[in-house]
Amino acid sequence: MPVILDEEKCTSCKKCQKICPSNTLWLTDGRPVVVDPDRCWHCMACVKICPFNALSLTLPSNISLRKVEMLSWHDGKDVVFVIRENGKEIEKYRFQVICE
Repeated sequence: MPVILDEEKCTSCKKCQKICPSNTLWLTDGRPVVVDPDRCWHCMACVKICPFNALSLTLPSNISLRKVEMLSWHDGKDVVFVIRENGKEIEKYRFQVICE
């Protein structure tokens, strides 16, 4: 399921677009849009960073049925994502966040 936007709450601050690790979330007409839902990691980074709670996301069944968890945190200027399955780290990503 794609990210759902509450247009009344969105202020077009672009934080969601800047944090998206899969480069799936773009701004179109000043509003966030998931341009390729199949590329979305469902990491919830955009939902977490939105200061106005304008975004929501429901995990697809193929992810929510597995014992998979994604953790994300800030480490200095970086955002770190770790994917674990059954408690074991299976992938790790680190991205530098550039905020203007």
